[in-house]
Amino acid sequence: IRDSSSSLGSLARMMNAIQGRKHVIFLSEGFDSTILLGTEDITRQAEIARDVTAGEYWMVDSDERYGSGAAQTAVAQMVEEFRRADCTVQAVDIGGVRAAGAEGRGSSGEQGLFFIANETGGELFRNYNQLDVAMGDVLERSAVTYVLTFQPPDLEMDGKYHRLKVRLKSGGSGARLVHRPGYYAPRPYSELSSTERQINAAGLIVGGGDGGELDTALLVAAFPSTGSDAYVPVLLEVDGSTLLANRQMEVIPAEIYVYAIGSDGAIVDHFSRLMTLEAEKVAEVLGASGLKFWGNFDLPSGDYVIRALVRRGDNGWQALRVVPLEVPDFASGQTALLPPFFPEPMGKWLLTREPGAIREDLPYPFMFAGEPFIPAARPQVTPGEETRLALVGFFPPGDALEVESRILDAEGTATPAPLTLSRLANAPTDAPLQLYGQLLLAEMPPGPYQLEVTIRDRTSGSSATSSIPVAVQ
Repeated sequence: IRDSSSSLGSLARMMNAIQGRKHVIFLSEGFDSTILLGTEDITRQAEIARDVTAGEYWMVDSDERYGSGAAQTAVAQMVEEFRRADCTVQAVDIGGVRAAGAEGRGSSGEQGLFFIANETGGELFRNYNQLDVAMGDVLERSAVTYVLTFQPPDLEMDGKYHRLKVRLKSGGSGARLVHRPGYYAPRPYSELSSTERQINAAGLIVGGGDGGELDTALLVAAFPSTGSDAYVPVLLEVDGSTLLANRQMEVIPAEIYVYAIGSDGAIVDHFSRLMTLEAEKVAEVLGASGLKFWGNFDLPSGDYVIRALVRRGDNGWQALRVVPLEVPDFASGQTALLPPFFPEPMGKWLLTREPGAIREDLPYPFMFAGEPFIPAARPQVTPGEETRLALVGFFPPGDALEVESRILDAEGTATPAPLTLSRLANAPTDAPLQLYGQLLLAEMPPGPYQLEVTIRDRTSGSSATSSIPVAVQ
């Protein structure tokens, strides 16, 4: 019982790192509950009572009378871990599956299973010999859930347990209410184990949404490569003020995880980077701008979602950015337009790169009128001032192209965004279309916008659209 409880407790601690309600299906015959609760034999109970009445305490085995204290402690600790992890244990008694003629453990195991399920807000499903029927009943009982929420006032991050009681004010006869028995206050990030931190990061990457305590921006684009897969630079920016804020140490541990997830939900490629920033040495450049990380993927043509998680290792502050990516089939001549690229001054960011992020076997991807640059993931644009930008597209050869651009606010209201563009005079005909020029915005309120650019080929009728978030100052 102690070994089993320890293993289940380890499972619960790992599940604790995953946000939200979890159901654990526990298929078991249970354990001999007399070890936990004491003997159930009425005759033996009477004998023990006579020994106690006669004062012959040395004749009484306390474990036999009251149950094993060590086993009770182990099971109680395991149940506490499941509660802390917000896990409901649905216990399925599989005693009926035992082969005919095999020694059974009788019904004494049910009480232990009932205790584990009941104390975690779950149910016991008794004596099944067909597991598909058992699982069907489990799914049916848990198919409909009502979510009730409340915000505890002045909640301290001390990890203490708080019991909950929910009453059903009205309902038909036979109605029964099953709810979580309580909740644990969150613990500080510094108290989480490395496993809990890893699972927390994995949960965010798979199911999290845009946002977080850190201010980040993400730019991804696909370029033709020498092989069948496209070369996909990934530029991730982290605002320096959020990296430096509320720090308790002279070094800032930073974690970066970036995943490319295909349309079928499978992880196609990923990379991660752990780094330590010495605050005293990098505070000036971080305060002026921030950290920029350059990684890359090699991806076949198709539709993807790029999910990038940045986390501070000292206090757990984090941010997730989710960007869709279409990798064109360059070999077939598919029409495509990459996101607009806005050059930034060299040395603006604290720049770090994944090894091999800049491919020596390929032309440098970001050029403005023949000069290399590093693009901004979230460009800053000032109305009334010209801002440089470059466009890279893949279209049939010819000069019958027209460009349309507009800027959209948070509500989707569009405003024309005039572009003055030129084409490289010495570009080879088989090279990607390269346009460079300036963007000039009319007066508009400061805030986040989306710049959308469309290029149409009047001859073939093909067109392509791309966009990038911009910050209007």
